[in-house]
Amino acid sequence: MNKTIDSQNQTPLVSVVIPIYNSDPYLEQCLSSIANQTYQNLEIWLLNDHSTDKSLQICESFRLKDPRFHVVEGINPCHHGCGALRNQGLSLVNGEFTYFIDSDDWAYEDTIERMVKIQQKENSDIVVGNFCKFVTETGIFKVHKRDNNYYEKTFSPVDWIAQEYEAGDGISICTLQVAGKLYRTSIIKQVAYRSNVNTEDDFTQYKIYLMSERITFVNDHFFVYRIHEDSLNHSGLLTDRFTDKSREERIAVLASLGLPFKNQINAYLGRIGYQVNHQLTEGTMQAYKNACAKRDIIRKYDAWTL
Repeated sequence: MNKTIDSQNQTPLVSVVIPIYNSDPYLEQCLSSIANQTYQNLEIWLLNDHSTDKSLQICESFRLKDPRFHVVEGINPCHHGCGALRNQGLSLVNGEFTYFIDSDDWAYEDTIERMVKIQQKENSDIVVGNFCKFVTETGIFKVHKRDNNYYEKTFSPVDWIAQEYEAGDGISICTLQVAGKLYRTSIIKQVAYRSNVNTEDDFTQYKIYLMSERITFVNDHFFVYRIHEDSLNHSGLLTDRFTDKSREERIAVLASLGLPFKNQINAYLGRIGYQVNHQLTEGTMQAYKNACAKRDIIRKYDAWTL
């Protein structure tokens, strides 16, 4: 497969990976936003996880119209989540860079073109763009970026993780998400996302950042994150959406490397709080006591950790 369209401009091939499961109310808008990108040197992998609605038919209609689209069924016959589909997509991509978008979101028409230009200017391994939210039930857009506050900033991996929980400009949410970023494929192919969990990004993103050299954040809207009644923001327990296990893993890695993890401890306390409340409500006293013990130990030694 040719890696460029124009050998003089050397436009790198970008692989777009879209995990899909029963997304037919929103899927056409998502796929159209990718098909109509001003940056044309794309291969687009549609990973359909055995959808039972019309998602597969919609995917096939785009494949028939545009040879850049490739439709692949999930390896497993049962729904194993976005993590399994992302892994399958990464085994297929040929591009120098990879861009993920979720099937209920949509990108602006110049999103990938702008990201590639920023990558080439900064020689970044990851380009992170800001985004806005769209609440389907109300038709209201919610934005992170304030007017006249555009900026680009390139971080080392350690500095990027250190500012992960900055509240300003929605950076913390941008950090945690898989989607809406341009990744150097050779780096992202070295990790595997977890299957059968709703928060595969929580266990994986920090590893990708640590394996990179340069991460550029751009405070401008690059895609629209749709919130609807079936989305993760509206479904599932807080203990599943904000698991303490991913924080434990992350703290262990950072501490073993001698890297700062104060902000991770603070986040971990918040997640243990969800566990304490949930286990008390469920009456699972052994889990409740263990969660309380972890919380109390951290508080006891907070002069050292915090």
